[in-house]
Amino acid sequence: MIHHSKESLRERFKKVRSEIPKYRREWARVDLKTTLKNNFSKYGLTLSYSSFNSELETDLANEYLLKKGKLALPKVINDEIEVFQVYCLKSQLKISSFGMMEPDENLCKKIAIENVQLALIAGTCFDSSFHRVGYGKGHYDKLLSRLGCPIIGIGYKEQYFSERIPVEPHDKQLDCLSLF
Repeated sequence: MIHHSKESLRERFKKVRSEIPKYRREWARVDLKTTLKNNFSKYGLTLSYSSFNSELETDLANEYLLKKGKLALPKVINDEIEVFQVYCLKSQLKISSFGMMEPDENLCKKIAIENVQLALIAGTCFDSSFHRVGYGKGHYDKLLSRLGCPIIGIGYKEQYFSERIPVEPHDKQLDCLSLF
């Protein structure tokens, strides 16, 4: 078996993800919302994310969660992810230093991590043991270790890695994957 570093997997799957055709992206975007509505509606406050670069688009899913009063989004503050409930996607988000949309802490309600009932987590790739490779900053590893709710890795089917992702002691395993 070939040893793959997280960095090589990150670069490989960012490229794979960026090459997914538009029709596949649209199908996955719609299917995420449908799956959330049909399979996860029993959960209350749900931590999602604002899509960045070529990540699976969460806009429809986030709008659905928003209408149900269940949308929470992450924001990096002092190298830690904090969670905020969002009530309006148009007026309560701003561009972060990473270039993604995140809650404006002055306009959104900060949520205690214990109140999150479901977490939807992106990654660059995922394996059959429910491990993920993120962007390499460790922000989500810290967050995931604090969550006490089901944690679902979401992305495109093309992001599935058939071998085992290298795991470090700080890496947190997801509870399941939902790849579209």
